[in-house]
Amino acid sequence: MCGIVGIYYKNAEPLTEHDGILLNKMLDILQHRGPDDRGLALFSHCGLGHVRLSIIDLSACGHQPMFTHDQRVAVVFNGEIYNYVELREELVAAGYTFRSETDTEVILHAYQEWGERCTERFIGMWAFAIFDIQRDILFLSRDRFGIKPLYLIDHRDVVVFASEIKALRLFLAEKKCPLQMRPETVKNFFQDGLLEKRTETFFHGIQRFPRNWNRVWEGTHDHAYPFWDLPARAHEIRERLAGKSECEIMEIVRDTLLDAVRIHMRSDVPVGVCLSGGIDSSTVVACASNFTDTVNTFSGFFELGPQYDERRFSRQVNERYHTHASEHQITADHFFPTMSRILYYLDEPMRGMSILAMYKVMEGSAERVKVVLDGQGGDEVWAGYDIFRHYKITQMILNGDQQGIRREAECLARILSPEQAQRMIQMGQYRMGQVQNRPNVFSQDLVKDIQYNTLCGGFLDLLRNEDRMSMAFSIESRLPLLDHRLVELGFGISTDLILKDGWSKYILRKVIEPMLPREIVWRSDKLGYTTPQAEWLRNELYEETRTMLLAPNAFSRNLHPRTEIEQLLGAHRSGEKDHSDRLWKLLCCEIWCDGLRRDPFAPPPL
Repeated sequence: MCGIVGIYYKNAEPLTEHDGILLNKMLDILQHRGPDDRGLALFSHCGLGHVRLSIIDLSACGHQPMFTHDQRVAVVFNGEIYNYVELREELVAAGYTFRSETDTEVILHAYQEWGERCTERFIGMWAFAIFDIQRDILFLSRDRFGIKPLYLIDHRDVVVFASEIKALRLFLAEKKCPLQMRPETVKNFFQDGLLEKRTETFFHGIQRFPRNWNRVWEGTHDHAYPFWDLPARAHEIRERLAGKSECEIMEIVRDTLLDAVRIHMRSDVPVGVCLSGGIDSSTVVACASNFTDTVNTFSGFFELGPQYDERRFSRQVNERYHTHASEHQITADHFFPTMSRILYYLDEPMRGMSILAMYKVMEGSAERVKVVLDGQGGDEVWAGYDIFRHYKITQMILNGDQQGIRREAECLARILSPEQAQRMIQMGQYRMGQVQNRPNVFSQDLVKDIQYNTLCGGFLDLLRNEDRMSMAFSIESRLPLLDHRLVELGFGISTDLILKDGWSKYILRKVIEPMLPREIVWRSDKLGYTTPQAEWLRNELYEETRTMLLAPNAFSRNLHPRTEIEQLLGAHRSGEKDHSDRLWKLLCCEIWCDGLRRDPFAPPPL
């Protein structure tokens, strides 16, 4: 992983000396993303900058911006192309020669060979900028899921881009442009807590570059488009799987899963795994053990009872695979200075406190490795959330399948309890009222529609957190369960095999059954770094939260009168009602705004 910046004058206005100085300043505040090397290339009306975190080919041959042999094309790249070895072989066979062992050089020659459509061949995570000097073309691309960040200012005469918002805020500040907050984004954040699914950021003039997006500028003309169609690919796979047995499909899933983890472990520096003890991260550890002698694992826990502590599961995985394990406790101590740093790296508020656990795990990981694998994406692709089981029941109701509903209730009662099973059936009935709001992309498959909506919605904010918290400690986080081949397969497999006999993730559980302890494979609960948000806001964090939210100059004054916030605090403190979600968003915005007032371009001290 790295950090990139750039500027492109659409009207061919020449770069000034100040533009070069400004690009260097933007690189300065992205230094945490790439402390190993930096580079800047200035052309007539385009500039590209890069800070490098050296992961593959640690030599100077990996320096960026990187150029083709003929100096006609340059690239700055943040991310990893995991199938670079196979693509390199294909390009060598086509006549290209290589001066490095990097995946960056593969991108350059892939662009030369296949043009913009090269992105269709990449397995990986990326945000890159290619400047085709001879043709005067700027080509920006971001990976299928938006694992790697990219932001831009798209003005009438100029495009400016960077890996993080703070670099563009610096650009605007240096240009004496007033930085204004976007009220509509603030409103949306308090409504649903989601940011990444929208193009607009908290700041006027700064946009999120969409995931799964190629955009090309040729002077003042540009075109943009998505380069991947998940529903179409899933439909093709579903047709290929038609007639195959459950065992045959299990074998396909197993092979795809192992290959995804295998190529995600390609690295010239030490690799570890973030292990929560859940099915997904445990699966990654189990698969990774096939490709290394010892797996390094990193786990976080709250010592506040079993609902916040999964060590009883993660330790079983560590014992089975003889890992080199480290565990990191998360407490309320130093919460406010730590959260100030988290929000500095995030650039925008976030909807929940679980990021604190991620921050602490990444902090611990940085002591031993430079790359970590994580299990993000498993719940979205293999239907791990209860909401998917709700909608399976909703589908049965819509189909008038009373026998199926009774059978589902019986299966759920065996896995959960009769009371929980009844609650699940009731939720399926409740979701009937929300069916009309679903995306209709998977014909007659309500569950797949909701999965797709989740993957393209709130999940994107989790990816933002993953990138920023790993980069805060200059380590690269990789997500093998988001290998697009595995995602296409998961969406292509019939829902009847994803949700079966009352179980979520049924086919995945069957695949990993020989790899992991039964207690983990057939877990019926799901924690996933559940945080004591409500408890802390009621107890340990209450007084300071109250002080911040009721201060005369508080950001929350723009949203609620003082008396309303006092009522929220009082009701939550007494236990009358859980207002932790609302209070958290207010507190998060308060800490974030305080950081912007103090020093918007430097992380606050711990």
